[in-house]
Amino acid sequence: MKNVTCADRSNVLNRFVELLDPITSFLKEKEKIYSELDDEEWLQDLMFLTDAMEHLQALNLQLQGKDRIISDLSQCIFSFQTKLQLFQKDIKNKTYCHFPRIKKNCSNIKQEKLNEYIEKLEGILTDFKNRFQDLKDFKSSLQFFLNPFEIDLIQGEFCNSNIIMPQKASGELEIIEMQEDQALQLKYKSTPTTEFWKFVPESKYPELKKAACRIMSIFGTTYT
Repeated sequence: MKNVTCADRSNVLNRFVELLDPITSFLKEKEKIYSELDDEEWLQDLMFLTDAMEHLQALNLQLQGKDRIISDLSQCIFSFQTKLQLFQKDIKNKTYCHFPRIKKNCSNIKQEKLNEYIEKLEGILTDFKNRFQDLKDFKSSLQFFLNPFEIDLIQGEFCNSNIIMPQKASGELEIIEMQEDQALQLKYKSTPTTEFWKFVPESKYPELKKAACRIMSIFGTTYT
């Protein structure tokens, strides 16, 4: 049996909601009774689930693509966690900007039901935080990879994973050297991040080069 993906579920729900009126009319003509279709709370749950699945499907699509690296994936994951908080606020304020099917098809939703939706979103958020705690701990190590020229080693602190850069002292000195390398500064401004690190000479910046390669190898994907 073919595995049912997040996209399959979202598409089926979307299509079902779109055809809900003609489906209901057809069943009534055939004298087929499905009490759920006349249950206001069941329909509210359906609209919430469909909207929520659409948001998850959007995240799923963001995570797809060839040559995605950990910095791309972490951006998607952490921004979605913030979006979940926004979705909770949207439900709490009853604006439904991010739940268009609820806004269009539902009215007079009981506060208990809204609280239930907020709790479900909080549950998803908690699940994401638990599942990606290691990624959160690793997030600070991406700073030098994304922009080594903005690291302030004098006034600030260089947070780095020992797994990514075991020789931190050497790496700090190389960052200072790189920040004065005008040729690399120009290259950084004109090329994507992954391409930039291909131009960084390992002979001159061995620790930074090796650390960048380690980062690019994490969560490498050809998932499409």
